[in-house]
Amino acid sequence: MHALCDGLRGRDIETAVLARRSSRGWLGVRFDVLRRLQPRRQCVVDRAVGYPVFRAFSPADVVDEALERFRPDSVVIHAHTGMEMAERVLAAGKRAVICVRDTRFDDLGGEIPRHENAVYVANSAFTASSFLKRYELHAEVSPPLVDPDRYRVEAGGDRVLFFNPHPLKGLDTALQLVARRPDIEFDFVETWPLTTEVRARLAEIVPRHANLTLHAPRKDVREFYARARCVMIPSLQDPERWEEAWGRVATEAQVSGIPALATNGGGLPESVGPGGILVDPSAPFDAWEAGLSRLCDDDAEHARLSAAALEYSRRDEIKPARIIDEFIRAIDPAR
Repeated sequence: MHALCDGLRGRDIETAVLARRSSRGWLGVRFDVLRRLQPRRQCVVDRAVGYPVFRAFSPADVVDEALERFRPDSVVIHAHTGMEMAERVLAAGKRAVICVRDTRFDDLGGEIPRHENAVYVANSAFTASSFLKRYELHAEVSPPLVDPDRYRVEAGGDRVLFFNPHPLKGLDTALQLVARRPDIEFDFVETWPLTTEVRARLAEIVPRHANLTLHAPRKDVREFYARARCVMIPSLQDPERWEEAWGRVATEAQVSGIPALATNGGGLPESVGPGGILVDPSAPFDAWEAGLSRLCDDDAEHARLSAAALEYSRRDEIKPARIIDEFIRAIDPAR
């Protein structure tokens, strides 16, 4: 979202964000201070990231106030639990650009608005197809915006990198690979907040494996990519629980020619393309181990897939300038 806001500002489009207040770190302290200074406001605003950010305990409750204070022409809404916001935006006569980021359509927080001022944007062809099948509504495809300069490194590491050690992201498969290949070093990096149960499980398992290191979330992840030989994305593909809609990690890694070992489902075939190995969701675990061996033990195969990953990262449809151009057209078709 921040990268998109910066890109829009680079095209002379004013942006602001309405977000839930943070209770952690300096942002939490800033919110508490501003709340005292603006006692009559339901939400407070700061420019800590270079543009206005409206913060509130419940963003859906302050949509009208944010609209009045910022006066936007269009409002971009993340669809997850955001339909109440969409209804308020449309009622105010604004254009609502609703971003569909996954296929958990039952968690949208309300009915999908069928309104002439409602526009839908999906993060992959897979998501757009699923959305069309469910609602018979078209969504433009706009992949996640990845600024290559924020992720590019001099590749050449020998470790296996796994972001987001969450059960839905394939934690069980990742831990099996750690146990099966004690000769390979693995970096697990937290992303989503982990439940108490998952954290307790990792606290018990990680010390048993000398080849596994668990890292706290990091804003700048280039150090992890710099020592990675490959990334693994063993996400579940279960329509009842989770389907990976894109696989941003693959895009981030490929700008440095780092290939991926990923599940062959959802949007992962789009994000990984020829720059990695895809494993069928129904395949036995041996298929994961064989894929990892191709990437870690076969230098010629790794070099081939690394070159393919780098080339795939240069395709037009994920270039930041093109994504911004297409997003602007969604916001204002007249441009």
